[in-house]
Amino acid sequence: MHPLVQTASFPPIGKLFYINKKETRAIIEEIWRNKIFDGDDGLELPPDAVVVDAGAHVGLFSLYIQSLRAERKPIIYAFEPMPAQFDALQANVKAHAAASQVRLFNFGLSDGERQARLYFYRNVPALSSVEDRDAELHAMVERQGAMSLLRAYQPAVYLICRLLPFLQPLISKKIMESTVQKEAVTCRLKTLSQIIAEQKLDRIDLLKIDVEKSELPILKGITESDFAKIRRIVIEVHAPEEREPITSLLEARGFRVQVKPALDQYQILYASKPM
Repeated sequence: MHPLVQTASFPPIGKLFYINKKETRAIIEEIWRNKIFDGDDGLELPPDAVVVDAGAHVGLFSLYIQSLRAERKPIIYAFEPMPAQFDALQANVKAHAAASQVRLFNFGLSDGERQARLYFYRNVPALSSVEDRDAELHAMVERQGAMSLLRAYQPAVYLICRLLPFLQPLISKKIMESTVQKEAVTCRLKTLSQIIAEQKLDRIDLLKIDVEKSELPILKGITESDFAKIRRIVIEVHAPEEREPITSLLEARGFRVQVKPALDQYQILYASKPM
């Protein structure tokens, strides 16, 4: 098990393996309570659904999908290239889901097969990405404010800073340094069409993509014939300028696209084929 992986109980799931507790709670809130990936009509999946979870992180979306049905649970293909997240993903699937129902892959999806350098952000692992995101994370800390972050994530330190305000500049600097602490990790990437061929998939009922700024390359790695096998797609988009090319690509392949706001500047894009 990766040394950064810890364990604790998180309602409504129970015992989970995680890397960052506050981040895990926030993701559970998004997926399980706010149901950001459900769309207006919920996640009505057939009894024998095939689901692809691209950017599985520690497995919260996969566990959510498994929880929707008491019987005949969907088959989930979950992809996570980062070593720490993958270890937590494996442990969570073993603890909460039948191994035969959730098939795990320790590599990422993209527009071609290759080795790639990704950046693992130790203190905000869900934001790990193929891109260096230091500038974006600096902006996030400045936008939310160091004291607001302390109040949410480290209330004891927040109270100390309120009592000793001269510490605030030093604490703010430390928060910034901690947020952008990262390491480069070499990971394998493949295309979704390769997976469809290797796993002999004749359909995908739901494709979920949350891969921190690599959403468009995944879509470009799907052949025209394989797009015809995909019934619904849900994507977290991380900047407004990323939305247009993704929307154009999906609409050109027959999908109806809707977009809704999510946390911070993120948006959730729902794509489905008209019945």
